[in-house]
Amino acid sequence: SATWTRPRRSRPTRPRSARTRRSCGLNARPRVVVYVTREEPLTGADQLLVFDLPAEPAFSNVVPGGRVEPGETPEQTAIRELREETGIEVEVVRELGVETQSSWRVPGLRDENHFLEAAPTGPTPAEWDHEVEGDVFHCRWVPLTADTEVYGKHGAFVHALIRRRVVAYVTRGREL
Repeated sequence: SATWTRPRRSRPTRPRSARTRRSCGLNARPRVVVYVTREEPLTGADQLLVFDLPAEPAFSNVVPGGRVEPGETPEQTAIRELREETGIEVEVVRELGVETQSSWRVPGLRDENHFLEAAPTGPTPAEWDHEVEGDVFHCRWVPLTADTEVYGKHGAFVHALIRRRVVAYVTRGREL
């Protein structure tokens, strides 16, 4: 009998149970891309959660995400994938949009990507390592600006995360 050996992958993955919709070249199981945001505890600056795979340097500034399992909603997928890839609990804030993009795993195939914003449910360190099946995910917070770049085409909705801030100065009886 044949033995199964875990192939070298960029990220841990589960066996694929769904078929591809070959007639349109669209993967039968959509993907979820999750932008986890927070305010930096000391400065209040907006930050985005990314991870790097130290064993595979080509994979840096990766935004968490993965395939929707049968019976799951994109929101449930986001929560599960964040727990698996980073070890943190999140709550989904909103869906930012859906985009069909070229698959990063299978040339010629297209993925339906759901982009969601989420927030951690508790405090998190500035950076940490999370191990999954022998792979180390180096998780870290990066400044969230109009110039923030993430791995692959997963930055499609980063612009929607940029908050416009109004700064008000309070004077005590003085005129400006």
